[in-house]
Amino acid sequence: MTTISLKDFILTGIFGRISLGMTKSEVIEYLGHPNETADFGAGNSGLFYNGFELFFWTDNDNIFAIQNDNLDELLTKKTKYKLNDKIIVDTSFLQFGQTLTYKNLIEYLTKENIKFETVDKGEYDEIKFSSGVTFDFENEEPTQQKIDRNNLKLNGIRYSE
Repeated sequence: MTTISLKDFILTGIFGRISLGMTKSEVIEYLGHPNETADFGAGNSGLFYNGFELFFWTDNDNIFAIQNDNLDELLTKKTKYKLNDKIIVDTSFLQFGQTLTYKNLIEYLTKENIKFETVDKGEYDEIKFSSGVTFDFENEEPTQQKIDRNNLKLNGIRYSE
């Protein structure tokens, strides 16, 4: 069984052995066949592996983004998450067993000496690592004004060109 470290992904932008620019066939060779595929008809397509989504340009089949929009749910349930029969994603470095908020993630990342910056996205901030990987947060009450970000719940992890 192969293990992909979520911490390594955050720090390097490499998801196991997968990096942006790889071809779809290289990704399938490493991760195996996806649970689902999609052709979005707008010049891109996707491979989906139990919550992790990998997006490709149709013209060259190169990967341009990796994301998971349900990261909070994943982190509160397990420290090792089965992507498929041969790949596990190790999420243990962020395992709190509770809903992760902007405030407790900032505190934790600071305590662990993991370098990051916050990026103003208008209604909320996102956490961005030097690798280019970002955490974003769920704003359940959309508003035109910036809200108290401290209690926003972690939504997803993203990395793209």
